[in-house]
Amino acid sequence: MFQPGTRLHDDRYEVLKPLGQGGFSQTFEVDDHGTVKVLKVLLETYPKAIDLFQREFKVLSQLRHPGIPHVDSDGYFTVPSDVPEQMSHCLIMERIPGVDLRQWLKTRDYIPVGETMALDWLKQLAEILDQLHQHHCFHRDIKPSNVMLRPDGQLVLIDFGAVREVTETFLHKQQDDVTRTHLYSRGYTPMEQMQGRAVPESDFFALGRTFVHLLTGCNPLDFPTDFETGALLWRDHAPYLSVAFADLIDQLMAPFVAKRPKDPQAILARITTVQTRIANGDADLVRDSFDETSRPPSSSTLVTAMPPETITMPPPGDATALWEIGVKSPPSSAPSPQRGRSGGWVSATACSLVATLGVMGVRLSGLLQGVELHSFDQLMRWRSPTPSDDRIVLITVGNDDIEYQNQQGWARQGSLSDDALAQLLAKLQPHRPRLIGLDIYRSAADSGVASEEDVSFGDALGQSDNLVAVCAVGGGDKDYPAIAPPDEIPLERIGFSNIPYDPDGVVRRQLVGMSPDTTCNSDQSLSAQLAFRYLSQENLDITLEGGTLYIGDRALPPILSRLGGYQHPAVLRDGGYQLLLNYHSTPRFAPELSLAAILEGDEDENLAELVGDRIVLIGTTDLSYGDYHPTPYGELPGVVIQSHMVSQLLSTVLDERPLVWGLPLFGDLLWVLGWSTVTGGVIVMGRSRWQQGGGLVVLIVGLAGLSFVALLQGGWLPLVPSVIAMSLTAIGSVSIPRLVSPKNPPIPNK
Repeated sequence: MFQPGTRLHDDRYEVLKPLGQGGFSQTFEVDDHGTVKVLKVLLETYPKAIDLFQREFKVLSQLRHPGIPHVDSDGYFTVPSDVPEQMSHCLIMERIPGVDLRQWLKTRDYIPVGETMALDWLKQLAEILDQLHQHHCFHRDIKPSNVMLRPDGQLVLIDFGAVREVTETFLHKQQDDVTRTHLYSRGYTPMEQMQGRAVPESDFFALGRTFVHLLTGCNPLDFPTDFETGALLWRDHAPYLSVAFADLIDQLMAPFVAKRPKDPQAILARITTVQTRIANGDADLVRDSFDETSRPPSSSTLVTAMPPETITMPPPGDATALWEIGVKSPPSSAPSPQRGRSGGWVSATACSLVATLGVMGVRLSGLLQGVELHSFDQLMRWRSPTPSDDRIVLITVGNDDIEYQNQQGWARQGSLSDDALAQLLAKLQPHRPRLIGLDIYRSAADSGVASEEDVSFGDALGQSDNLVAVCAVGGGDKDYPAIAPPDEIPLERIGFSNIPYDPDGVVRRQLVGMSPDTTCNSDQSLSAQLAFRYLSQENLDITLEGGTLYIGDRALPPILSRLGGYQHPAVLRDGGYQLLLNYHSTPRFAPELSLAAILEGDEDENLAELVGDRIVLIGTTDLSYGDYHPTPYGELPGVVIQSHMVSQLLSTVLDERPLVWGLPLFGDLLWVLGWSTVTGGVIVMGRSRWQQGGGLVVLIVGLAGLSFVALLQGGWLPLVPSVIAMSLTAIGSVSIPRLVSPKNPPIPNK
C-alpha cells in the first residue's frame, strides 16, 4: 500500500502516515496543500465492495453537517495499477480530531457517561440521523467505535461504508429478495438487518444499544434478554438513570420495528420531554438511591467514629496492650483464630452446604446459563485438532465462483445459477457420490433455465435421486420466513435448514426434526436426511422409541429441560428434537472444493477420488450472502455447520464418538457439594492466608482440568457453579469464625 511521502492525484495529496485498517479499507493521514485530511483506500476489488465504497462517497459529498465528515465533490479518485482490475479506489475526507466513544470509555476505565451528557449526546446523534434520513439514507452501522468526540464536545458519526439509500426499488427488493447483502455488528444490529431487511428504524435500534454501552460501561452482548419479549435486561446496571430516559432507550431498541420511534424528530421530541421532567424534579430513578448505611465503612470512617478521649495509649513497650487495641499484630506464639478451634470445621461444612444450595438454586433459575455456555465454549476450543471425516466433502460457492458464473453470462437468483447447478450435477454424478446435499434455497420459481448443454434445472434435479434439497420452516422466536423447496424434488428428499440459536446468538445445538409448516412440509433437517440415508445404506435401523431416537442399538437422547449448562427450559423454545452439537475441534474439518475449479477443470480422476461414495454438501461461503453464524469457534458458513451436524450423527453411530452428556440434577448437586466441602477443609487446615489462597487456586485449576478431561469424553460437568460455590465457601469459612470469635483474643502467658 502507500508509503509516507507518496504523492497522489496529480501530486495534490502527500501521504503522511498510516492511521489504521479495518473491514475492507485502510486509512492514511495525508496533506492537502497544508490541510491535514484522511485518505480511505478500499482493499477489496469485487463489485459489491466498490459499490458500497462509491455509495459512501456519494452520500458524504451531499451532506453538510458538523456531525458528518466533510467530503469534497472531487474527493473520490482511483490510482491505476499494473493489473487493471486491482486499481486502488480512494476517498478523501475531513480529519476528525478527538477519540471515538469506545476509546473514550476505555480511557475512563469504563465509567459510564452521566445522564445529562448522555441526553446531550443522544440529541446530537438524533440531529445527525435527521439530516441523514432527510436525504433518504440510513447508516446501518451505528456503534461506539463509529462515533467520534471532537475536543469541543461535538459528536461526529463516521464510517458510512454501510450507508444505504431508501428508494422504491430498494424497498421492493427488501420484500422479494432473499440474497441481500448482510451487514451487521454483533450486539448493535437489529434482527431485521441481520436477516437482510434493514430499514431506517434499524439505525434507532443500534443507537439505543450504543447508549446502553455508554450508560453502563458494558457491551450489550453482556446482558441477558427477556425470553418472552426479547427486550434487553440492562437497567440494573444504570441505577441512577431516570425512568423516562431508560424508557426512551428501550423504545429505541425495541425488537419490533413498529415499536420504535417513527423518525428522528420523534426522538428529539422525547429527549425534550425527558430533559424537562428532570429539570422539574419529577423523574423517578430506575432504582432507589444507594443506601449509605449499607456501604462498608472505610478506614478513615472507623478512625473518626471513635472519640479521641476513648483512646488510651498503653505504657511504652507493652506489646500485649498494643495488640488489644489493634495497633500491632499479635505475638507469633498467640493461637490463630482459625486453628485449634473445633468450630472451624462446623462453619466450613455449613458454608459449603449453604453455598452449594444457593448456587444450584441460582443455576436452576437460568441466571448462570450465559457464563456456563461461554466456559463450555472455551473448553471446546482447548481440545486438540481432530482428523477430517473422510465421508464428507464440501463444494463451496465463494466470491470467485460468483464472478466465474457472471463471466459465463449465467443468470443468478442467488449465489448459484441454474446453469452452474445443472453442470455441477452432471460433473458429479458419473463419480457416484453416495448423497448430495444442496444447502442453497431453490424455490420452484427459480427452476427451468436451460444450460449450454441443454440440460434444464428441472431435468438435472429429476435425474439426481441421491440429491437432498432444503427448505425453511417459518415462524419461531426469530420470525424467520418460510421458504419452499423446489417442486422437482419429492418430499422424502427435502430437509429443513433451520439452525437453533442460543440466547447469546451462538449455535451450539442441532435440530434433528420438528413440526413442519405448510410451506416447508418436511419434519427432518437437512443433516438428518443425509445422515439417516447414509446409515440406512449401512443396514442400520432408525427408530423412535419412547421419545428417544435409536440408530441400530445406539441411543441419541434429546435435550429435554436441562443438560449441562442448559438449565432454563426457554432455551428450547425452537422446539423439535434437539441434540447438543459436539463440534469437531477443527472448525473446517472436511475437504473443500470450489465450484469454479470443478466446472472448468479436467481433474475427473481426482474428482472421482474426492466425491466417490461420499456425502457432498454444496453451500455458499461468500460473505455478502450473510450465511454466517456465530459458533464456539467464531463465525462459520452455514454449509460448514451443516457438515458438523452430519458428521456428528455419522460418527456417533459408526465411530462411537460420544454425544455431549451431563449429570442428572442430583449428580450435579453432589459434584458441586463435594468441591465446596473440600474447599472448606483446605481453608480450615491452612496455616496462613497464603496457604489457604494457594490451596483454593490449586483446587480450581484441578477442577478445570477434570472438566476438560471429561469433555473429551463428551461430559459437561458443572464447572462454573462449582467455582462460585468454592469461592463462597472460602469467603464464609474465613469470615464467619472472625464474626463469632471473642472481641479480644486470649493473651498468652508470659
